[in-house]
Amino acid sequence: MEILPAIIQKQENVPLLVKPNRVYKTEVSPWDKMFARVKHYESFKSKAYRCSGGVMTIGYGHTKNVKWGDTITEAEALKLLEEELLLAKSHVLRIVKVPLTENQLASLTSFTFNCGQGSLRKLVCEKKNRLNGGNYKSVEVVMPQYRMAGGKVRKGLELRRKW
Repeated sequence: MEILPAIIQKQENVPLLVKPNRVYKTEVSPWDKMFARVKHYESFKSKAYRCSGGVMTIGYGHTKNVKWGDTITEAEALKLLEEELLLAKSHVLRIVKVPLTENQLASLTSFTFNCGQGSLRKLVCEKKNRLNGGNYKSVEVVMPQYRMAGGKVRKGLELRRKW
């Protein structure tokens, strides 16, 4: 027991660092949240494969000019994903004629990346009572219907649309 006071005594001359009890929250942007979710749902595949919709795919959902035997690094896949999401965003900004919040823009960008700009047009402007007609609620009703691939309802697509 006499050893402990000696150790404490030696440490008294050493400055004590105290961390503040504050938790600093950094706000994650809707775009960054969407990017992370798309990565999650697509998941990285370094080798070309045929997705459930029958389309040759590689990386994080990249489909353009993919052939059997193709390979990709994760860094290349992330670069392609970023470029393709920016392209999808430009389609949303061109096709949607009503104001969008950052969350709505991110959601429609993810949808367009996954389903294409033709599906986006059907979602927002096929009928007068859709988003471009001012009916924001129509997206919540119609988007969940895009849950099939390869002629079958896919649980992953149901979860993705719900998100």
